[in-house]
Amino acid sequence: MPIEQVNVTNNQSTLTIQFNQVFLFNNKYDERTLKNTTTSAEITTKIGSLLYKTAATEVDILTDVDANIASVVGVLALVNDTVMADNAELLVNMATQGELNEDAIVLPGTMTFDDVIPTTTITLRDHLNSLGFHLTKSIENTKFDNV
Repeated sequence: MPIEQVNVTNNQSTLTIQFNQVFLFNNKYDERTLKNTTTSAEITTKIGSLLYKTAATEVDILTDVDANIASVVGVLALVNDTVMADNAELLVNMATQGELNEDAIVLPGTMTFDDVIPTTTITLRDHLNSLGFHLTKSIENTKFDNV
C-alpha cells in the first residue's frame, strides 16, 4: 500500500494513500501447486495474476499473451510477491470465483479483458465470467474532487 506525504505543516500532514484490493466480495478459493514452467527463467509471483492449468492439481502464471488463455482457471491470491526459480513449486491459494477489481488483475503484455481468445469467439472477460468471476471497475468516489 503506497503512501505519499504531500503536504506537511506544523500542525497537519496530508497523505495520499493508494489501496488497491484485488478480491472484493464473495470469493471462493482452492489450494493448488504453482509450478514455474517458464523455460530457464525465474518469475515473480504477483497477487492478481491469472493462473492456467498445467496438470490435474498444478497451475502456472499466464505470462504469454496468446498461449494458454483458454486454460485459465483462477486468480493468484498471495500475501507477498515471491521469486520462483525455473521448475520451482509453491503451494498457493487460487480464487476460483467471486467479485474482482478489474484494475488490479495482472494481465500479460498488452492483453486486455476484451481480447478474443484464439480459436474461439469469446473474450477473456466472457471466459472469466463463465468461471464465476464478476469483474468490477473500482474507482474511489468519496470526495467531490476525485477524477
